[in-house]
Amino acid sequence: LSTIGYLITISDSMVDALDHVLLTGDPENDEQFIITLLISRHFWVVGALVLVLPFSFYRTLDELKKASALALIFVFMLAGMIVAYANGIADPCMGNYENAESCKGEVEPFTNASSTISRVPIFVFAFTCHQNIFPIVNEISSLSQSRLNIVISCSIGLALVIFSVVALEGYRTYGSSVRGDILLNYPENNQVTFLRICIAFMLT
Repeated sequence: LSTIGYLITISDSMVDALDHVLLTGDPENDEQFIITLLISRHFWVVGALVLVLPFSFYRTLDELKKASALALIFVFMLAGMIVAYANGIADPCMGNYENAESCKGEVEPFTNASSTISRVPIFVFAFTCHQNIFPIVNEISSLSQSRLNIVISCSIGLALVIFSVVALEGYRTYGSSVRGDILLNYPENNQVTFLRICIAFMLT
């Protein structure tokens, strides 16, 4: 199920990005077969599946280190953009709303139980990488309990910091109007479009 969720997110990111890049408002241009194909979610779901298939045959996680490093760079770029919009460095409502304040909801310090329970599926994704601890243990050089503890602490600590920054700054920007995919809240400009493409490749 988590893999299907990633494929859906990839397709949404690519369709939203290419919608901004390729569509001009001219029916003659927008209805071309190649453009219709490129803004199809089905195309990107299948395309992402085919693209990731060769990587699934790697025998060790070490062979994915370059791709993982690039994915981390994309994550830091996303977090930096969210912080920039939250702190007024960029306008989070630019071009999308007649009233700039209408894109932001109320910031509530507490939530109710039903709302919290409805978000449980999001937290389930946090457990989808836990099974990787076994190959990680097998690939650590000079394996010891202390080295394993350092790896676990650093990885979980870094994830906690990044997730907290993205969650708090994103909510501070849009309040109750924030969407499940926070990129959908931001204006359709070149910077956000580029990050949508980066996130799609990162998830792939």
